[in-house]
Amino acid sequence: MTIVGFILIAAGLDLPGITILCIDVIHTFVVTILLLVGAYKDGNGDLVTYPGQNLK
Repeated sequence: MTIVGFILIAAGLDLPGITILCIDVIHTFVVTILLLVGAYKDGNGDLVTYPGQNLK
C-alpha cells in the first residue's frame, strides 16, 4: 500500500495517494499494538508472537 500511495502522489493524484498512506499507517499501528499485547492471530487462529514473548 505504501508503494501504491507514493506512486499515486508522484503521478499527481495527491488525495488518493495520501488517503492510501493514511490507511496504511493506521493498519500498521493497529497490528503493532496487537502484536505487542499478544492478541494477533494468524489465519489458522494461532497467536503470532515475537521471539521471547511470554504469554500467560
